[in-house]
Amino acid sequence: METYTEPSLTFGEPVEGVDYEKRRSAFAIIVNDGKIAVVHTPSGYSLPGGKIEGGETDKQALIREIDEELGWTVAITDFLYTVDQYHYSEDEDKYYLTTGKFFEAKYFATTAVPIEEDHTYAWLTLNKAEAELAPEYLRWAVQQYRMSNELTI
Repeated sequence: METYTEPSLTFGEPVEGVDYEKRRSAFAIIVNDGKIAVVHTPSGYSLPGGKIEGGETDKQALIREIDEELGWTVAITDFLYTVDQYHYSEDEDKYYLTTGKFFEAKYFATTAVPIEEDHTYAWLTLNKAEAELAPEYLRWAVQQYRMSNELTI
């Protein structure tokens, strides 16, 4: 059973008078040869991962999301951070307070055809990922990972 970890930080500010839907998400930081795996969608760049559904654990959701988005098999190697983010989703026209759990993972193989057709992967330098990822808590997670692993890329 997974234990709950309180968010260490909260990004964004709640808009007064707006009801925020709470959502739990899990994301992977996958670094290979000095570059980080990201998912590119019509909305921009994100880390692999997404919403935790139903009775899924954080890790089950992350493995499912990576399979759906990228068709990859990964091994989740370490829990990293829990962070909250207030944000508005233009795609869904909703306000969210998302609790994001971040994990380090290792890429093993491409084992399936991604089912999310508008999602493609890219390998970005850590600096480019820090500049391109949205919302803010994704950029923060990459920045923390780079600093804690003393990566200079």
